[in-house]
Amino acid sequence: DIQANVVCDIFARRTGGVSVDLHVPVLVDNPMAKQVLLSQNFIKKTFDLMKRVDIALVGIGGAPVYDEMTGAYLHKVDPTALENKERVTGDICYNFFDKEGQYIDTDWNKRVMAIDLEEIKKIPLVIGASGGLHKVEGIRAALKGQLINVLITDINTARELLKEE
Repeated sequence: DIQANVVCDIFARRTGGVSVDLHVPVLVDNPMAKQVLLSQNFIKKTFDLMKRVDIALVGIGGAPVYDEMTGAYLHKVDPTALENKERVTGDICYNFFDKEGQYIDTDWNKRVMAIDLEEIKKIPLVIGASGGLHKVEGIRAALKGQLINVLITDINTARELLKEE
């Protein structure tokens, strides 16, 4: 029930870190709008800061999140939505990826206002926090794609991840 920015602020204060808010919508109307926003000085500074962090703590979503997210944010049907629905295995920072942990070229990914997967891979230590059996395939894909270096999860999810595919 606590907003993500509040959780980040509490975490930063308790660990001696710094929390920086990104005041943008999750999704913009089109890729051009994204580029315009990214060129704004206060937004650009935040994205530049993201590229310089040493440690990132990210959540990993499972495939059902694709339906939830696109349904909540897309006002018109993305022509690639149905074909990509079968390909989406998970997300990190609202970027959808496939079963190999690779970026999927979707309208959503082109419009989402978040650090992209290639930039995440450049961060020295990326800690993924995710649990629940419905997220196993998303977590597995994030590990395959080397999107995270460390995983924090529950025992049942860990046991399922250790099983052969």
